[in-house]
Amino acid sequence: TLTENPVGKDFTEVEMTLDELLLKHTSWVASGGRQGFQLDLAGTDMRKGPRLAAKKLTAIKAQGATFAEMDLRGVEIQGAHLEKADFRKCLLQNADLRGSRFSDGLFQRANLSKANLNPLTFKKPDGVEFSIPCNFERAVMRQAVFSGARIVEGKFAGADLTEADFSNCDLRRADFTGATLSEANFDGALLDGALLDGALLDGKTGKK
Repeated sequence: TLTENPVGKDFTEVEMTLDELLLKHTSWVASGGRQGFQLDLAGTDMRKGPRLAAKKLTAIKAQGATFAEMDLRGVEIQGAHLEKADFRKCLLQNADLRGSRFSDGLFQRANLSKANLNPLTFKKPDGVEFSIPCNFERAVMRQAVFSGARIVEGKFAGADLTEADFSNCDLRRADFTGATLSEANFDGALLDGALLDGALLDGKTGKK
């Protein structure tokens, strides 16, 4: 049950402003860790903090953080650690969340319409490319809306996606192994190569 009471550390207790923290974090990202420091919001309740919509939060650490009911439309949180974070009822339309880890998170009734949840691609010094897909394994995402989102190779193994809306999503090669998909909507979704082994399906199912 959502309450207004702080969950963990309240962001208002943080000594630096978000802009100051982001300046240090941006320097850390740009220098490959040689300057500044990584933004660490692990266990922090962000609900009374500053506005985050459209902010650039690439590669942050925010395991167990609370973002519930916040407006995060257009936010950029690529390659981040957000395991066990709370995004219930969040507005995440058009967010860029490529390659982030959301395993064991809470997304009930969150709106991720047209979000970019594709893999994040990196290039090694030898020129070889590799990618990290979005990970939602074991997340609770009941009634979450993904309509029109790009989720190629997304990892949803063991997730609760009851009544989730995946209409018109790109879910090619996504992994739904053991996921609960009761009454999930896959109308118009691309499911080529998707894994549904052991998934609970008793609602609408998409066609490859």
